[in-house]
Order: sequence, then C-alpha cells, then structure tokens
Amino acid sequence: MAKRAIPAIIISALICIFLDRIVFSNFNVLGIRPDMLMGLTVSFGILIGNTRSQIICGAIGMLYDILVGKLIGLNCAVYVVAGLVAGFFFRKFYTDNVIFPAVVTLILSFVRENILAAVVAVSGVQFNYIMMLFTYIIPCVLVTALMCVPLYAILKPFLEQYGKYLSDKSASLL
Repeated sequence: MAKRAIPAIIISALICIFLDRIVFSNFNVLGIRPDMLMGLTVSFGILIGNTRSQIICGAIGMLYDILVGKLIGLNCAVYVVAGLVAGFFFRKFYTDNVIFPAVVTLILSFVRENILAAVVAVSGVQFNYIMMLFTYIIPCVLVTALMCVPLYAILKPFLEQYGKYLSDKSASLL
C-alpha cells in the first residue's frame, strides 16, 4: 500500500512547488495564480486523514518557506491547520465527488489569503483591503479551487487505497 503512496506524496509535492513557483508565477493573468499547495493539502487531508496530512503538509510548508518565503513558518502553520481541517472529512463522504474538495479548498484558500493580508497589514504596509479582496483574493481563491479538481482526481487513485489501509489499521487497534 505504502509503496505507491509515499512516492506519490513526494512527487506531487515537488510538482506542486514547481508549478506554484515557476510556472504560475511566470504565466499568470493579471497577477492571479493558484495556490497548488493548498489543493495538495486538502487532497492529502481528505484522502489520508488529518494527522498524517498535518505532518506531511507541515514539512512541505516548511520546505516552501525555506525555499521562497520571507517569513519562515508562516506557510507551514497555515498548511498544518489546513491539513487538520481537511482531515476532518477523511472517510466522511464519497471520495469520487470532486466538488467537495474544491469547496473545502475554496474556503481554506480564502482563510489563507486573509491571514496573509493580515500579516501584511500588521507589518505596516498600507493597502485597500476591499480592492484587494475583489481584484486579487477572490479570483485567486476561485482559481485555486478550480485547480484542486484535477489535482484531487490525479492523487485519488494513489492515495485512496493508502487511506483505507490506514483507516482499517487504526480501527483494528481499538
């Protein structure tokens, strides 16, 4: 079970970091680009549970902060909380439904963007939040939710069996 899941987790994390930092930062429309790591976090949370997704996404977030972040630990904390929230839905709905992960991604991405806007405001940068909300935050959130659909569909075959294995193994311990 883990023979397919662990390489899928590592490869998908590296691909999402590559897409986020190289592809979408260079080829975006009006500065709007998806947060592929949020879609990855939600997919991990729904498919393998909250504890494992928190650990994995915390490590991915820390790697992301070390590579490109200005505040070390901010994205790590956001992705750990997102993994926790998405993990609440582990084994609670039919996993073939790709709309549900997109909605969870939409909500968590909106929270993430607002947290980042609050950090920017606390650091002393002056900006118009309402204008930023309608010109950047909402379009980025929508594009992130849209990009979560194919990401979830690609990861589901690799991680669904691993999630069932983990769930059955933890159930047998009780």
